[in-house]
Amino acid sequence: MSERWLRSCLVVAVFSLISANPTDSAEREVGTDRPGLNYRDFDVAAPLPDRCEAACNEDNRCRAWTFAWPGKKGLKAHCFLKSGLPPKKADNCCISGIKTKSAGPTEKQPETKTSVAPPSFPSPPTETSPEENLSEACQQYAQTAVRQNEQNEELFCGLSGSRWGYGYDVYFNWCMTKSSKASRASNTDARNRELQQCGAFIDKPKPETPPEPRDVVRETACREYANRAVEQSEKARELGCRQTGPRWSPAFQVHFSWCLGVGKSYQASEILKRDIALESCRPHRPTARAECEQYARAAFRLARQNRERRCGFTGPRWIRNVDDHKAWCLSATPAERDREQNSRHRALAACTGGPRTVSACARYAQGALKHAHDNEQRGCGFTGIRWQPDYEPHFIWCMNSTAPQRRIERTARIRSLLKCTRGTAIGEGDGLKLYSYRWRRVTRTINGWNSGWITTGSRRICAHKVQGCRCGWQNYCTTYRQGDVALWWRNGCERRPWKIVCEIRER
Repeated sequence: MSERWLRSCLVVAVFSLISANPTDSAEREVGTDRPGLNYRDFDVAAPLPDRCEAACNEDNRCRAWTFAWPGKKGLKAHCFLKSGLPPKKADNCCISGIKTKSAGPTEKQPETKTSVAPPSFPSPPTETSPEENLSEACQQYAQTAVRQNEQNEELFCGLSGSRWGYGYDVYFNWCMTKSSKASRASNTDARNRELQQCGAFIDKPKPETPPEPRDVVRETACREYANRAVEQSEKARELGCRQTGPRWSPAFQVHFSWCLGVGKSYQASEILKRDIALESCRPHRPTARAECEQYARAAFRLARQNRERRCGFTGPRWIRNVDDHKAWCLSATPAERDREQNSRHRALAACTGGPRTVSACARYAQGALKHAHDNEQRGCGFTGIRWQPDYEPHFIWCMNSTAPQRRIERTARIRSLLKCTRGTAIGEGDGLKLYSYRWRRVTRTINGWNSGWITTGSRRICAHKVQGCRCGWQNYCTTYRQGDVALWWRNGCERRPWKIVCEIRER
């Protein structure tokens, strides 16, 4: 009974001490722990937070303190002195505080007149000092450093040195006492570079907005606009108009880049303004010879672009000779000249693909041109865009189509020509013959296996390019004539091959 009475008296004495010092308790953080950055700790004989605070005030190195109640961090009350400001942690085990008094002697009050703050004492307002921001920055720095060390161990990089191999507390303490913003960033970047050399993936921030997709239609229109703008600039220079500014630049890329950022109405407005300026600058209408000089130089420049881009356009329109274009211009009407120049502009504007696309479309246009000539020579009478005898329309269409669409067009022309060939109008005129072929297995019996008749067109051949026409070094995958014999491993290379013979007949 006496021991319980003494313990109650002690608690009452502690409460009375805190309530008697409201000024000091305002600096304290009741129910708060600040773990870390300890440079000294000791037991307190009596559970009095004042003694822990006094020890911090008397030490120049101390910046904060934490007092732990008996039984929380040991059997007795304990005091922790800290060299920095570690982050707060809500815990009823402790009372913490920040040093507010300069180091110096403090009066020691008798123990019988001091008491402890009750657990329900209101907590002080949150601090907004610069040290708090430093603490948050150091927490982030230490967490990043720990993750980098974990990557070093997971990838077996074996990185070592002053930046590697420490725990969270070491990085946090260094950051709070010896670092600056620049040194923290430098150390973090250096560790990232070393990890990247080891093969680690360093997550980088993604761009806020993805790049805009390429607008082929706009680029085609702007390429045509830029060509016209360059022509107008050359005319102004030839007439001595002395026009200046970006509108009259002779550089293709300047007009092309400007066009990509504006609408169609602005493009038409710019062309019109340049035309009006050229008309007002021109003292009198030039003669036909002067106009043809300008036309020939423009045609030569566009023909040179055709060669540089490897578009594959051919014919008199694309000759790289100024005199030839000038001679044609003198015998043509203004409407014909404009039509020729417009055709060149449209063709070059369509030639925007890579070298492989341009080469494929050049082959397609040449094949379409051959089919158009066959249509005319055989008198089939097919008409429409598909049967135009000009190279450029087929090339321009090809550049704006897909590979399956090109195959469909090519197949349609071939089938039309074959149907025309079977008609009397063509069969009587040129005597063109069509053939079919089949493969027959050579056996002792009369009725052996055969592939059935296959249409081959006007060529007298048998095609043997199916699966099983090759086995190891033996290769029979080619074409054969009437009566030729080939081998076919129909059941795989493990079995004996079939001997098959080529048979051809007229349809």
